Amino acid sequence: MEDSLNYLYDFPMQYGDHLLPVRDLLGDEFWMKKGYGTRRPKGSQDWLLIFTLEGAGQITSHDETSSLPPNHALLYDPNAEQDYWTAPDPGNWHFLWTHFQPYPHWLPLLDWPRHANGLRLLPVTANQAEITAALRRTTYYCQSCQPMAIEWAMHTLEEALLLLNENLRQDAPSQWDPRIRQAVDEISRSLKQPPSLPELASRSGLSVSRFSQLFTESVGLPPLRYAEQLRLRHARELLRLGSLRVSEVAETCGYESAFYFSNRYRKAFGYPPSQEKSRA
Repeated sequence: MEDSLNYLYDFPMQYGDHLLPVRDLLGDEFWMKKGYGTRRPKGSQDWLLIFTLEGAGQITSHDETSSLPPNHALLYDPNAEQDYWTAPDPGNWHFLWTHFQPYPHWLPLLDWPRHANGLRLLPVTANQAEITAALRRTTYYCQSCQPMAIEWAMHTLEEALLLLNENLRQDAPSQWDPRIRQAVDEISRSLKQPPSLPELASRSGLSVSRFSQLFTESVGLPPLRYAEQLRLRHARELLRLGSLRVSEVAETCGYESAFYFSNRYRKAFGYPPSQEKSRA
């Protein structure tokens, strides 16, 4: 088993302070006590992601020491000095880590705030449970010999990076008030017959005026306009498929009148739904 794992994943082997490169992907979940530490002055030839679950770690860069408490993520650039260990207080560190080589389209997801040269820190205030679950799945696939394990590991790692990246966006849905996220989910699940404004407000425990204000501030559109925008976008995708008539798309998206649907569609996109397939 060990030989096959080494063959599949090129597990890193450490000689002194130098880490041999990881060809594909490597990850694990550690529970470390006081005294644990890793120092690689030359870093590694891949990226290293560390996400603290409990306890705390400490990192040093250019003689400056910083804490890595729960729900904080650390990202080392390739070849950046790596110097991290279990923080003396509380003396334990539970964390998930992954060495990886990113796909080119991942690079924008790795553009976190720089803490020091080659080192990036990200406080994680949203999606903590989802990030943890995605990184644990990454670890599982990293250590699996099943077919397509590396592909699955890369897929779940990309999911984790997308979730982490939402912490950089102030307008991301994960930053919205939970009541607004719930309302958006309800609207998305009921495109054919979206809940009414009073129903959404009541389920959120807010007055209609306060709910409308909070929803508009978060989403950028009033609730009913947002609901219609989703319906019309869905209608556009159905029309582009070309298998349904305009009247059938109107009915599928909850419009009782094909004429009214066509008018709303033209107002939203600037042309009638009958022209959609030719424009796709």
